[in-house]
Amino acid sequence: MINLHGIVLLGCLALAVQQSMAAADSVVTSKDPTRPLGATDNSPAQEVALAPLQLSAIYMRADSPAAVINGQMLHRGDSINGITITRIESGRVHFTGRHSGGLNLYPAVIKRKL
Repeated sequence: MINLHGIVLLGCLALAVQQSMAAADSVVTSKDPTRPLGATDNSPAQEVALAPLQLSAIYMRADSPAAVINGQMLHRGDSINGITITRIESGRVHFTGRHSGGLNLYPAVIKRKL
C-alpha cells in the first residue's frame, strides 16, 4: 500500500519548489512601473554612470605635455572614462569619445581682504 504521508510531503515539497522558482522569475522579469511604454533595456537609466571628468593640472613639457584628469597623469592618445586625449594645450585638453570637446584649466581664485 502507498504511504499517504509520503505522497503528501512530496507534493508539498514540489509545490514549494515551484512557488520559489516562480517568485525568482518574477523578480528577474519585473519592470519599473514608472518606465515609459516602449522603453528598451538600453535606456539611459540602465547605463553605468561614469565619473565626471575633472582637470586639475597641465604640464607643458616640450617632449610630451601631460594632463592630470581625475587624479591620473595622461598624455596624448591615453584614454579615461570613455574619452581619448587628442591634444594638450597650456590651458585646455581636447578629447574625443563618449563626448567630444575639451576641458579648460581655470586658475584658482584667491580671496583677499580689502
